[in-house]
Amino acid sequence: MALKNNPEKIGNIAVDRLSNFLQRSEHLDPKIQKHDKNLSWDGGIDYYIQSPFSRENFKGHIPTQVKGHIVNAMELEKEKITFSVEIGDVRNFVASRGVIFFVIYLTEIGNYIDTKIYYNSLLPYDLHEILNHYSEQKTRVLEFLALPREIDDVEIIFRDFLSDQRKQSNTVIYGKTDKVFSAVNQYTFSLPSKNGIPYFDERPRFIYQTLMGSVSVPLMKGIFDTMRIKDVPLVTYINGREYFRHGEIVLGRKNKIEEIIVNPGLRFRNLSPEKKTGSVDSDKECTFQQMADNLKFIKLATEGGEIRVGDILTVGELSFSQSADELNRDIIFYERIQKLLTHMHVAKQVHVSAFSDNELYELNSMFFHIVERVPYEAENSIFGRWTCGPLKNFIISRQADDGYYLYDAFQIEQENFEMSLDEGDHRFASSLYVMLSVDDYVNLDNIDYDVVEQSLINVPYSENYGMVAVNTLLRILMAYDHTTNLRLLEIAEKLSCYLLEHADNISNFINRMQVIRRKREFTTCEIAEIMKRRTQTSDQDESAVSYHAGFAALLGNKGDVTFYKGQMTSKQLEQYEMFPINNLVVT
Repeated sequence: MALKNNPEKIGNIAVDRLSNFLQRSEHLDPKIQKHDKNLSWDGGIDYYIQSPFSRENFKGHIPTQVKGHIVNAMELEKEKITFSVEIGDVRNFVASRGVIFFVIYLTEIGNYIDTKIYYNSLLPYDLHEILNHYSEQKTRVLEFLALPREIDDVEIIFRDFLSDQRKQSNTVIYGKTDKVFSAVNQYTFSLPSKNGIPYFDERPRFIYQTLMGSVSVPLMKGIFDTMRIKDVPLVTYINGREYFRHGEIVLGRKNKIEEIIVNPGLRFRNLSPEKKTGSVDSDKECTFQQMADNLKFIKLATEGGEIRVGDILTVGELSFSQSADELNRDIIFYERIQKLLTHMHVAKQVHVSAFSDNELYELNSMFFHIVERVPYEAENSIFGRWTCGPLKNFIISRQADDGYYLYDAFQIEQENFEMSLDEGDHRFASSLYVMLSVDDYVNLDNIDYDVVEQSLINVPYSENYGMVAVNTLLRILMAYDHTTNLRLLEIAEKLSCYLLEHADNISNFINRMQVIRRKREFTTCEIAEIMKRRTQTSDQDESAVSYHAGFAALLGNKGDVTFYKGQMTSKQLEQYEMFPINNLVVT
């Protein structure tokens, strides 16, 4: 049977082989024509949601082009081929909103003809790309993939074609443009699923920009090497006992499981589901508590028994990078650090990876000094900020007969705390937390707002403490403006009431009002009181111009604020613009 010089027969056999294969599907109805004299198409394939093939179940029609090509038997082993497509056909394919182009390799083995089917889904994006870059050519060589052998995998190709065709048919913008990016709402891509798990292979996938109005624009096309699926319901067991309930799966090509993360940092790798083998370890991309939990799990795993992760993996033999003694040591190490953070009420979620080895040992050492009350030798007491990695804490030390003891500064007795405003002997009762800066209120990880609040307002009032407390209030308001942390505003409210109650002056009144203004609009009575206090302010007071600017800021009169700023000396202006009252107008 000599096919080489019989192109019509080659074409007919190619159509037959493709049609016969597609007829195995319960969704595909091939209507590919032989001897088709159409310009660029050889009929098409109808896709149905389900049987029977009726109008109600019809989902879409996929135009097709089929080319037969005689090759030697070795060529049939290829999973990818190249084939030359005429640019004239590409222009025509635009009119049909795309085409699935088939190339059927045929080889004669005696009286038997062996075949292999290759395809390329040419969608509007692909056609525009070809014409934009190669329209002056007569032909363009394209890459074709071998058609999957499993019919359900083939059905996915046709479903994807119809889905992408729909997304791209109403779009006239392709590729990156500033105009497109300025209106982007989100980026999306879609993957089919098999057995409830997203599935991807070597086929290129489209990434879409979703614009305002839910219009999808194809941005690019590429092949995914790996895919991470988060928050998968994966219950993990050792010998039937449940440990973790959710996890992540990292998939490679053809849905090979590359990695399973059952708890942050706890990774199963080198998996062989058939042999039920793999390795498990914990990296440092987890919190200290998670690290301790992970190591406890690994320790149990070293003791033997079956590990099951959901319904997708069962492992009977695991390899480990640590011995049992090393695991026990590390578990104790990380639990100590977690106890330290808990003791110092550090709520920030920090990963172990954020700390160097030296910083980890420093945290371990601080556990003994702060939690276990082990004294240390030092020439001077410690008072201030302790920074370790991403953590910033306020600590203090006190001297005893056997050395110095370290404390979390928010967990010490302060009834007898005193300070002075000069180098003289005049000391007055105060709160330790008047020492906190704006940066402290913003960044301290061990700050206890309840302790700060009670400490600031429980101090017996004195004129000196009033001055110190006013400055503290202003720093708290500056920190609130920076963070919008409502707990800071609550403390500011309590402290402003405390100050106004003990000293009803213009400064304390303005500060009380600016706290209220950050919470809500003023009532009519409050506005009347502000107007009254403003008229009562003596212009002879050296701070009068600043007070007037403050009143104007409270009422939102930007023009008046600008006027009074113009009346200030350079020193007054510099001071005023550092006050939080200025933020009411600036923002």
